[in-house]
Amino acid sequence: LPMTVTGLTALIAQLEHGTNTWSHILSTGVPRWQVFASKALLTIALMAMISALVWAAIFAAGHLGSTLSRANALNGAPPYLAGARLLVMMWLASFLVAAIQLAIALRFASFALPVSVGIGGTFVAVAATASRWGLVFPWLLPVNVLAPDAERSGIAIAVGAIGGIIAFLVMTLWLSRKDWG
Repeated sequence: LPMTVTGLTALIAQLEHGTNTWSHILSTGVPRWQVFASKALLTIALMAMISALVWAAIFAAGHLGSTLSRANALNGAPPYLAGARLLVMMWLASFLVAAIQLAIALRFASFALPVSVGIGGTFVAVAATASRWGLVFPWLLPVNVLAPDAERSGIAIAVGAIGGIIAFLVMTLWLSRKDWG
């Protein structure tokens, strides 16, 4: 999910950066904070849609595999609700990394910077998995939801969702005050 967020946020920001239309968009009369809040909401909505597509692909692949090979068919009813629940928890836990990535992507015109930060964060996440900071490292929060320890999973969801909402609010205020001229 963090790499998806990296690409998604960089592309969302490049809609204005690539065409140099920030001055035009921010002078249309719509309050600046609404422009940036809508970018945040769009990011969250697109992440939800991607998660729903992943859910559908998981179960479609299982059904297709069962159809192609009866010997290896899945037993019992597929865990549709459990799969959806897990993906919703991962989606909530990804709010913080999404806010960080979107803030960087919107603030800096370079496509390479937010992508580099996202890739770097993902690489650091691999090393941070076993560290004490791995519990709250933004790029690890969605993965921490998969932990067998319910407390670790709960912390990941709380830090990701609450921290993400706060970070989106801070991002909106910060970018609203920037001179885009």
